[in-house]
Amino acid sequence: ADSVLHRSMVAFMNFSEGMRADSTVRVFFRNGVVSVNSKLGQYLNLQNKKAPTEKNILEHIERNIFATRDRRRLEVPGVQVWMDTSFEENLEHYIDETPRPAVALMLDQNGIKLNPRYTQPLVPEAKAIDTSIIVLGGPKGLRDSNLVTRQGFSVFETRGINIFRISLGNISEFTSVIAAWSQIEHDAGRLCPTVM
Repeated sequence: ADSVLHRSMVAFMNFSEGMRADSTVRVFFRNGVVSVNSKLGQYLNLQNKKAPTEKNILEHIERNIFATRDRRRLEVPGVQVWMDTSFEENLEHYIDETPRPAVALMLDQNGIKLNPRYTQPLVPEAKAIDTSIIVLGGPKGLRDSNLVTRQGFSVFETRGINIFRISLGNISEFTSVIAAWSQIEHDAGRLCPTVM
């Protein structure tokens, strides 16, 4: 799980000054889910008096995972671990908590080519979308042949959230590259309007 956590969690929530205030990153497993938000960064800043390193972030996340697995009580701010619950149950729970309106983007090499250029939707009557759910496809994420992938798409659809399969190019990139691209486009205000 170390490489998954490193690429998927730290890359999507960290930037040069620390952890992003408006992001929550979740890694779903078949029988559990790990969630991390910026409260962890605030906690580490108080301890270290400087921006947390990737290694420090991972150590605290993994400590919480192992404590939960061993049925020990350990509360690290900004880290939540659920175990012994199914992928579908966890996805349903967190989608129900997601502020609306929202859109889900599955980043997959085989998706539609995306080229963000505008900060306003091309369709004038499109509703403003403030929340984007980034879902990783490809070798480290959900795959077409996987039952979990089909279950995931079904959960999004039944809860009224459109999920679009989009591609950033013809080459399968490292998760850290995908994270950097999506954060840059989101910060520039181009990600959601392009999808709309």
